[in-house]
Amino acid sequence: MKLPIRGLLYIVSICLCFWYATVLYWAQIPNVCPEYKLYYLDKKLIDWPGYGGLSYNLGEKIFFKTDDNGMQKVPFRGQGWSGIESWGTWTIGHNADLFFALEDDIDSDLIMTTKATAFRPGGYQLVDVSVNNEMVGALNFKHSEIMEYNIKIPKKLSTKSEIMNINFNIHNPASPEQYGLSNDNRLLGIGLVWLQIDKT
Repeated sequence: MKLPIRGLLYIVSICLCFWYATVLYWAQIPNVCPEYKLYYLDKKLIDWPGYGGLSYNLGEKIFFKTDDNGMQKVPFRGQGWSGIESWGTWTIGHNADLFFALEDDIDSDLIMTTKATAFRPGGYQLVDVSVNNEMVGALNFKHSEIMEYNIKIPKKLSTKSEIMNINFNIHNPASPEQYGLSNDNRLLGIGLVWLQIDKT
């Protein structure tokens, strides 16, 4: 027996509604890799890292300076970083982010070590460090001196299944122009040469 036209249209309408609801759901919660989400959807990464480009093995040292050919891309950089220079990379403004997809099973606290300097003529640059929106400590970076700094990351904030977001909150970014040192008007905070995350 043939279905009445009205009944057929009713079935088609239900199917279309279901299809639209599915499309809207996946638009809100897309099933994409972390790199794609952070770069294309959330706009939180400076450079496209490539699929799997945020993968990080504990103990690996990440350099923030150009190589011998003057080329370098640091895929872990979020917003708040200036261009990569021959010695390292400055933060710009009050906040700078890094993102890591840890490849190791975490069974202890971690330690973040960075070789860095700061721009704060006549003093120190105070920086609050947060991991996944939880503050883990503060560091005082000395102006114009490249030194190593350490901060502990609690085990509970270091899971293999989630992206680790490290945020540097710079208290007093300033430009060389403000101090009459040059025409550089970037609001500089700290400058990283390299960074490493490892087990304690």
